[in-house]
Amino acid sequence: MVYCSYGWSLAVYGLEQPRLTTEGPEIWKHGPVFDSLYHAFKVFGRKPITAPQSSNPFAAPENVDQDDENTRNLVTWIWGRYGHLSGFALSDLTHKDGTKASCRC
Repeated sequence: MVYCSYGWSLAVYGLEQPRLTTEGPEIWKHGPVFDSLYHAFKVFGRKPITAPQSSNPFAAPENVDQDDENTRNLVTWIWGRYGHLSGFALSDLTHKDGTKASCRC
């Protein structure tokens, strides 16, 4: 979901605008991964993530600024479009021919 949000933000707002995240995705076997997110969420395994997490165990989780309407709207749209998909279905989207590990969103 983060990868789709990241990709759509680049498509909608362009490469010259600030990125959705300060970290870019890495290409892993099962799809694109943001390393810091992987480490923050790996403790959950296949269980649901029940609360916001931080990549730094000593800091509060980062949130989108209340005034950043563009990002909030984009993430809401992404959730509406892809939120029903399982992790496996999202991974399959990134493995379709011609996507080069990009979400065919």
